[in-house]
Amino acid sequence: MNRNYNSIKALVGVTNIIITSELRYSELHALVEKSAVLENGILTIKVKECTLGTEEINALAKPGGKYVAFDLTEC
Repeated sequence: MNRNYNSIKALVGVTNIIITSELRYSELHALVEKSAVLENGILTIKVKECTLGTEEINALAKPGGKYVAFDLTEC
């Protein structure tokens, strides 16, 4: 895990936060799960250059529920 991921992880579930999809899928999944468990703040994943496909987005949306959102404006 890189330092950027650890900094983001500390904020997820505490406040609303916007991150990019440039993190590894496993890191994104862990952040989505944390956001859903803590139920405080929305985690918005800004999808850069279509780095996540429909299947990955659906797989992340399911555990995240109402605590995860996706910004697809750069796709």
